[in-house]
Amino acid sequence: NSFPALAALSPNRVAFIDYFNGDLRVYEFNGSTWTEIGTELNIAGMVVPALAALSPNRVAFIDSGNDDLRVYQFSAPLFFVADDEDYPYFAVSDDGYTTAEALSVRTELRVGQPATTTSATTSPALIVSGDATFLSRLGVGTTSPWAHLTVIGQGTMDAFVVAPTAANTTHFIVDNSGFVGIGTTSPYTSLAVAGSTGVLANIFTATSTTATSTFAGGLAFETSGLVYDFSSNSVGIGVADADVTLEVFETVSGNQFKISYDATNNTAFQVDANGDLVINPSGDDIFLNADNMWVCTGGGCPTGSPSGTGNLIVETALGIASSTPWGGVFQYELGVAGDAVITGTTTLGNMFSFAPIGGTTTEIGLFDTSGDLILIFDEQE
Repeated sequence: NSFPALAALSPNRVAFIDYFNGDLRVYEFNGSTWTEIGTELNIAGMVVPALAALSPNRVAFIDSGNDDLRVYQFSAPLFFVADDEDYPYFAVSDDGYTTAEALSVRTELRVGQPATTTSATTSPALIVSGDATFLSRLGVGTTSPWAHLTVIGQGTMDAFVVAPTAANTTHFIVDNSGFVGIGTTSPYTSLAVAGSTGVLANIFTATSTTATSTFAGGLAFETSGLVYDFSSNSVGIGVADADVTLEVFETVSGNQFKISYDATNNTAFQVDANGDLVINPSGDDIFLNADNMWVCTGGGCPTGSPSGTGNLIVETALGIASSTPWGGVFQYELGVAGDAVITGTTTLGNMFSFAPIGGTTTEIGLFDTSGDLILIFDEQE
């Protein structure tokens, strides 16, 4: 064919003509094949034709070699209402298609189903090619809509679907279980969102006291505000790539995090620029209840355990009232800056010991390894 012209008479019926074939024909589509119906009309001497559908069984025709605009009718309509110039206001074709200039229904309009059934059908009963306006409530699958748009699923059919041309790339769906899917055709929860763009919300509020949430791909607030890395099961605050189970990262000279009892009682923690840990309790005390404290060098403490609890074990040196428990070129394991009060026995190496004499605090004796008194220190003499 050459210079073909088509006019859609109905959703499955077209009128056809072309330059090399002078016959005006009508074809109907049954879902798989096109079939010519009726008797074709020969229009002799036609050049570059044009067709326009006026109704399901009428077309207007003109061609470049003929100045006459003509109207041809395919079969007789079952019902036809027109003005005095034969303009169709309302027509029902022989194939059951209805054309109306305007239609007003006061109570009920049922399209495509017998009066005794409301079951779903795979063939479209109503097709709207242009804009449609519903000034009240619209019900799909229900005769009692309670909102501007009320959709009730039928059987296993999904209730509502928004999709592009391909049926397998659904944008939005409400399935027959009431599950809502965005970017997926198979939502498996009340709301399932799929795709690489994620979800953006200014506020997200969860009110259930029993529900749990699972984030299979990790969780991040801002870039590094609070980040959970699912591959390492690590949590970073202020850092996106935490290398331990929990890392708090903030380059400041003040407190980095704190543990609070209430609004005024707390203990703050800081790691300074030298990597030293600073602990600042608002109550000014640190308690190790029924525990021991070990201060060791290297990567670990010596083996063995002290008797009981409440012990302070220092591996190298201990300074009391002094930050430098050593003097000159000699290093001592105990340095005391100021007064020292001895109320018990003090052993010097494995040879001598100091101890109060007679339960008093005015005399201190120096004893040998056998317990014999060698020297007496008396504050009165």
